[in-house]
Amino acid sequence: MGGGASAEAAVVSKNGQIDHLILLAAPPIRTPEKLKGNKLFIVSEGDRLVSRVKQQFEVAPEPKKLVILEGNAHAQHIFKTGQSDKLTQLIVDWLRD
Repeated sequence: MGGGASAEAAVVSKNGQIDHLILLAAPPIRTPEKLKGNKLFIVSEGDRLVSRVKQQFEVAPEPKKLVILEGNAHAQHIFKTGQSDKLTQLIVDWLRD
């Protein structure tokens, strides 16, 4: 639920208030086309939300990136899998840019 709340905050924020946004298997929002900031969408290939995350990504404006990780863990549970190091590095790299 935190990803959806973060996305909603990015929609209602003023330009420049949110620089980087990480949406980790975030539930869909009604207006992804209004998302602000540099957006990183991350989801596992077997997550039940994968198709919805892809749809939200397609509608969201640039700059944006979509990463689909191996496995089926949802959101923070990815950190308990073999994808943990990759996920951590993705987040760190995204925040550095």
